[in-house]
Amino acid sequence: MWGRIAEMLKRAWRPMVATDLVFRLFAFAVLTPAVGLLFRGSLAFSGDPVLADTDIIRFLLHPVGILSLILVAGAIIAVSALELSALMAIALADGRGESLGVVPALRFTATKIHGIFFLTARIVAVVLLVAAPFLAVGFAIFWTLLTEHDINFYLKTHPPVFWVASGLIGVVLLALIAVLLRLTVGWLLAVPLHLFADTPPGECLARSRAATSGHGRTIAAAVIVWLVLIQIASFVLAAAVVGFGRLVVPWATGGVWALAAAVGIILVAWFVTRLAVSVAGYVTFAALVASCFEQWVDAGEYRIPQQSPSESRFAMRMTAGRLLAAAAIAAV
Repeated sequence: MWGRIAEMLKRAWRPMVATDLVFRLFAFAVLTPAVGLLFRGSLAFSGDPVLADTDIIRFLLHPVGILSLILVAGAIIAVSALELSALMAIALADGRGESLGVVPALRFTATKIHGIFFLTARIVAVVLLVAAPFLAVGFAIFWTLLTEHDINFYLKTHPPVFWVASGLIGVVLLALIAVLLRLTVGWLLAVPLHLFADTPPGECLARSRAATSGHGRTIAAAVIVWLVLIQIASFVLAAAVVGFGRLVVPWATGGVWALAAAVGIILVAWFVTRLAVSVAGYVTFAALVASCFEQWVDAGEYRIPQQSPSESRFAMRMTAGRLLAAAAIAAV
């Protein structure tokens, strides 16, 4: 599996990275103000102009807060699914010896947008239903043990009851993560089945579980290895930026402008490294899912989008650079 993933990334990483950046700029330009307006409207509707500490938890447990959380989570997951869809289209086309550019990949994904939104909405609903009992137990532990004082008191003083509650909530969260990992393994191929095998959205989850049956340990191990590698890369780059900051800032304390420039450089370095890790995570995960799809779904059951001559001419005019420039202008 990892050899196949390496082959995909070696040949198709450029269009995959460009496509991922386009999606991120789109999400930044559209989702950021949309989420801000949604929560501001929800706060206005709830009658509370400002929320702090435990009020935030109470708001999220309010019907308005729950609805806001579902809408935001659904939008984020849907955009992520669209992003992974375009990346998988490029990776699978490479597996057939074909080249799929940024624009054709985005166009193909756009034709499946309704089914993807329906599928991700169903996934969000199932996950919420599964997570509800675990979250209820965790909240009950918090409410029973950590509401005698303000939450900042427990965070600052760390009394014994704080550690007891943290341990109990940690056990609940570990159990929830194990359940969600099992669901992820079973649903791993749901999106590509809809994209490339024309499986109806309502049947994708069941068909994905059938396709991955008997391969659960292999998929779980691959997902865990992917998570560990991404976390290691994130930790190493973050440590490098922090170390760089500790070296630079003491030398820039002679004046306000020098200090501002040093802090600005550090913040830019932090943003670039976090973006690089995030893009690498999405690209490699898309290649992982594409590899599993190739391995466990019969090649005769799915089709890969092809770039027609007209699309090729259009892609020459609308290059990846021009597309990124347009997305950057939209973000600004």
